[in-house]
Amino acid sequence: MTFCDIHTQERLMGAALSSDKNWKLQDTRCCHNDERLKLRRDYVKHYLLGLVIERLVDTINDDSFVTKYLFENQSDRRKAILELMETVNTVIARERDENIDIQELINPCQLARMDISITLQLINGQPEI
Repeated sequence: MTFCDIHTQERLMGAALSSDKNWKLQDTRCCHNDERLKLRRDYVKHYLLGLVIERLVDTINDDSFVTKYLFENQSDRRKAILELMETVNTVIARERDENIDIQELINPCQLARMDISITLQLINGQPEI
């Protein structure tokens, strides 16, 4: 309950699902501890995690990243990055599934529009270095 940003010393925000099915930031200072914990968990799951995945997708889709890190002769690094890409791609595909409850998704409004499958196809089509 005392978690805070190490740079600003601000307490962790919360997130709540709005009527338009988007996750909105919510202040947790006036909430009871149980409600505050729920809002903060939702913030991490539905807001921060979505931003991290979005940043990963942007990085993965950058041609200079692919050239620099995936076509080098370091098969362990390549394997780890490919596994991360596959995981991110699976999460993005799951975000598009309309049959999954919105509480179980990360942030479908944000992530469902993203794609790394073309990059994966390009990489997987390359011979092992």
